[in-house]
Amino acid sequence: MLDPRRTSARCLVLVTLSALSAPSCVASTEESPCGDPSAISVDGTITRGASEVIVSSPHNIEGTLRSDVLIDRVMVGGVLAENKGAGNYASWSASLERQDLEGGRTPGEGVSEIEVVAWDYCGNPHEIGTVVLPVGDAPGVSVTGLELLPIELPGGECYLPADGQAAAIVKVAADARSAGSSVKLHASQGSFSGTAPTLELTLARDGDRAAALAYFASTAPGTALLSVSAGGASAAPRSVLVSGPPQITPSAKTIPLGTSYLATVRTRGNLDYCVVEASQPDRSQAAIVEPALGIIDRVMSVKSDAVDCSAAEVLRVEVRFAPEALVGAEVVLRCVDTFGQEGTATFTAGET
Repeated sequence: MLDPRRTSARCLVLVTLSALSAPSCVASTEESPCGDPSAISVDGTITRGASEVIVSSPHNIEGTLRSDVLIDRVMVGGVLAENKGAGNYASWSASLERQDLEGGRTPGEGVSEIEVVAWDYCGNPHEIGTVVLPVGDAPGVSVTGLELLPIELPGGECYLPADGQAAAIVKVAADARSAGSSVKLHASQGSFSGTAPTLELTLARDGDRAAALAYFASTAPGTALLSVSAGGASAAPRSVLVSGPPQITPSAKTIPLGTSYLATVRTRGNLDYCVVEASQPDRSQAAIVEPALGIIDRVMSVKSDAVDCSAAEVLRVEVRFAPEALVGAEVVLRCVDTFGQEGTATFTAGET
């Protein structure tokens, strides 16, 4: 049973395998998943996309990035950039459609300011630069009161799985007199109703407003930015976190008998439970020690009542074999999120 003192899904969970009769063990090795924010260095250059003449869509903006931390995403205005380099967004590119350009328009002026921001894995933004683009006069507006309503995620969760097996409900609303008008949904990644990242809808009368809805799912981990436009009208975008399966680092490790090792379980979503399968359960032990939840007997829930995706959920896993365990004995750790996505790691007993 989970300790009632735990109130957040952000707790650090250690799974300890120690011998029932082991006299001692060596010091564990542990690395912090996030560095000191004040010491993080991220900078980049916008290499393509500036223009002195009115641009048309799609308009490409490209650049480079240098970072000493893992980069989660690069946002160009409301568009998620594509990673074009040899990892960590060393080179990136983004294609902006008309609604993206209109989203950055300075009111009353014929220019659009497109900000480029890199986000590291720990949730820190780093401003790379701003591209000011001439876009001409604003087109006529035929839809009024356009609004992208809060995204409805399945199961009361705050993220979608990256396996595409669950979808969010996306609803657009406008003033009642806009019924019959067309609006266009756009997603920086993923697809609407299983078709494409853009979808055209027709507003229909819905009570005292006009509305339309679609379903959104994704197979790409990260943050999807959803936007809606109609002629020259646009609305504030909404973001949807898309999380892949829990990642266990390392995914495989040989541990000398009588010694311990710390691995890390990390997810951008929310964990549900973890399973420990040991080939020699009488010569190993698993216990969640922070918070002190006790010994794991095959399966233990690590789900919290709080639904929170504001930061990555991190578990620390300490693995230890008894000195008398057989070389080659295995412990398999599986951690599953609330959508059933699974991360797995295998630890093997080695010679001392």
